[in-house]
Amino acid sequence: MKKIQKILILIPAYNEEKNLLYVIPKIPKNIAGIERDILVVDDGSSDRTSEIAENLGCRVVKHIKNSGVGKAFNTGVNYAIDNKYDLMVTMDADGQFDANEISKLVKPILKGKAQFVTGTRFSNRRRHKNHLKDIGNKFFTNITNRITGKRFTDTQCGFRAYSREALLRLNIMGDFTYTQEVFIDLAYKDIKMLEVPITVRNRINGKSRVANNVWSYGMRASKIIIRAFRDYKPLSFFGIPAITISFIGFLLMLFSLVYYLIYFRTTPVRMLIYLGAFLFIFGVILMMIALVADMFVRQRKMQEEILYRLRKK
Repeated sequence: MKKIQKILILIPAYNEEKNLLYVIPKIPKNIAGIERDILVVDDGSSDRTSEIAENLGCRVVKHIKNSGVGKAFNTGVNYAIDNKYDLMVTMDADGQFDANEISKLVKPILKGKAQFVTGTRFSNRRRHKNHLKDIGNKFFTNITNRITGKRFTDTQCGFRAYSREALLRLNIMGDFTYTQEVFIDLAYKDIKMLEVPITVRNRINGKSRVANNVWSYGMRASKIIIRAFRDYKPLSFFGIPAITISFIGFLLMLFSLVYYLIYFRTTPVRMLIYLGAFLFIFGVILMMIALVADMFVRQRKMQEEILYRLRKK
């Protein structure tokens, strides 16, 4: 395994001037004996986030407008790839994560045991005071696990470490958030994934701008997961409903046929004939869409392989 020489700590930030004054000085200057750089992606802040980050010795990339933490994450990934970092760690700007635990995340990568390591806040069955938020986390984790076939306890945590190989392979589209989509994308590409327990503190100042509205976060995160499920597993996404709908349509038509053979009339089941035929045809069309979408997945694999090789060069 290539020796790790450069580590980038990525901190997406939006109006976090107060929290950065606490978070950045806490980050160790050496991680596992390797010097690190800190990149703050200022996602269109209206306060002094960029100025404070620069004064604290960080590298800064500033978005003109607020585009979402997913977009800020993508900016950080591209920066890490372009500047040839061997490993990248992401952490939030709100001070909830312990910077001294960064070494826990990078250790499995340095030892070659994983290419992607994520922190889990729930390995010890810890629960939030906000029970609704806890239920949401568990729900999205279960959905992500079902899609990927993995068994993780926390797929929403932003405290993570990525090897260069994981960064080169990674392709996500979501702007609002990225946590679930990263799991699905890397699992789909057979990246070695590992989960380690971490400690979480209360946010220092302000409120979370991603999950401060649980219902809004749930709707937007659901949209990202559904889109990812559609793109990565179209045969399941379209095929299961197609088979179900076609089968229901077939049963309705079969029932109507048996009724006709017994009573030699179609009333009062005539509408069932039309409904059954419609459902059967609709299911067949849906299955055709599933097959076409599966062909697009094959094309996507080839395109991502080309992109991977271009990035690697």
